[in-house]
Amino acid sequence: MRRHAATLAIWVFIAFAPSQARTQEETNDLKAVAQRIETLVEKDFYRKVDFPTLGEDVNAHRIDQALHALGASHTRRIPKDTIDYFEIFDIYNRSLAKEIPRLFHSQRDVSYRGIGIAPRIIDGKTFVADVYGGSPAARAGIRVGDEIVAVNGKPYQQIDSFADPALATAKLNLRRAAEGPTFDAPVEVKTIRPDDAFRAATNDSIRVIQQGNRRIGYVRLWTMHDYEVHDAVQKELGAGRLKDVDVLIVDLRGRWGGYVGRLADVFSPRGSQIEFIDRDGRASFAPLRWRKPVVGIIDEGSRSAMEILAYVMKKNGAQLVGARTAGAVLGGEVSMLPDDSLLMLAASQVLVDGESLEGKGVSPDVAIPYPLAYSDGADPQFDAALKAATELLGP
Repeated sequence: MRRHAATLAIWVFIAFAPSQARTQEETNDLKAVAQRIETLVEKDFYRKVDFPTLGEDVNAHRIDQALHALGASHTRRIPKDTIDYFEIFDIYNRSLAKEIPRLFHSQRDVSYRGIGIAPRIIDGKTFVADVYGGSPAARAGIRVGDEIVAVNGKPYQQIDSFADPALATAKLNLRRAAEGPTFDAPVEVKTIRPDDAFRAATNDSIRVIQQGNRRIGYVRLWTMHDYEVHDAVQKELGAGRLKDVDVLIVDLRGRWGGYVGRLADVFSPRGSQIEFIDRDGRASFAPLRWRKPVVGIIDEGSRSAMEILAYVMKKNGAQLVGARTAGAVLGGEVSMLPDDSLLMLAASQVLVDGESLEGKGVSPDVAIPYPLAYSDGADPQFDAALKAATELLGP
């Protein structure tokens, strides 16, 4: 018996020692992460706060709670196993440029392997919240509202499900109706560069809807951070597909915010004064001007610069359709943390004509709910915007 007991003791030590070592390593990493966050909040957060010392008994949940308690948008830790991580990294690639070669084996390109969707968790289930225009998912017929049951027979993971470089096609098991049957959909897996994907999705969204002898234009802005998108849309308005439209629908249900400069010039006839104020009171301004009548589509995902544009459009008489925007209007900065996760931190207050939209958002003129789960690709907010645009055409 003693011999068996000794053997068991050795087996237990061998089996659990590596796990304990990893746990201690993770704990040390999180301590370093917490200390770095404390330093950055004290130095860069847009207002002075008493941020708690997270101490020795730190974990990811406590870090997230402490950041959430600051009560500010643009303030959170972004882990490496999410699509948000790669999209935010690419949006802030200038400030993170020195990390790109180490993390992405490229001098300048941020990328991940995927299919071109954004997920949302609802009641413990994962649904397709966005299908990026021109993406493999769009070509495969994946629809907004589809429940993702599994990928290649395993639970869906935003990054890990598609990370294998040898994986050319993924088999998604989907459910399209509540309590309905599941079905398999093969989808090509590609290397996705977020900036390129956003540009392609915006370009793919542009279309002209003929109503008799009148035309309604449509464009969806997936992000406003990229001046190439600003320029491309302006070219479409001035000399391209949207040049001769009578009414323009601007879909602001984007993934991210960005800059308010060039595109906002199109939509503000009287001009609105956008003011950025840092923690030391230094101010900078971005004047806006509007030239085209529009109907805007907004929802809870319209953030930051999207909300400013929605505010400007509404102030100038445009009709907004959808749901109240996120109320996330602060200037954010992003820093690399010791475990290679990212910290997004609110670094400046943003005032629009002297008013803060943080925590308030912009309300639609016509409120239209959009139940996402099992929506089967239906888009009641777009339908309402099209109706509003048609009415603007008149008889």
